Amino acid sequence: MQQLDRDNEPVLVQWMPGHRIDRIDVTPLWREAQVVAARHGMVAAGYEPRHGMHARTHQFAIVHVLGPSLDVYTCPLAMTDGAARTLLASDNRVLIDRYVPLALRDRLGHRRRRSRRALGHPLAARPHHGGSRLVSSGT
Repeated sequence: MQQLDRDNEPVLVQWMPGHRIDRIDVTPLWREAQVVAARHGMVAAGYEPRHGMHARTHQFAIVHVLGPSLDVYTCPLAMTDGAARTLLASDNRVLIDRYVPLALRDRLGHRRRRSRRALGHPLAARPHHGGSRLVSSGT
């Protein structure tokens, strides 16, 4: 996949007529990578009980095989996985109940879902709550 997309780069769009938007238009490969990563559970596999104590090994194998073809798309996946793992290790039930199900069930766990919403920075700050606008950028 990556070989076919080598000439494409993401584009930062900062302005539309009359207002600032700060949007990143990702490449076709990144849009397809979202589907591939969700279908194969590149993050969710590490949390699936069916693999028991080997869930993380299974996840790493998926990333090892698919990652090199996805044009560094594994970067936001790693951030999502790290945030989810950190919240789970914190044992803070309020944060876990609020954010981990969003990251794993709603955005990563449904492998059949093919929408743009399926992956990305699900744990990034939302613009209306302050912080990063990356959550809506597709990066």
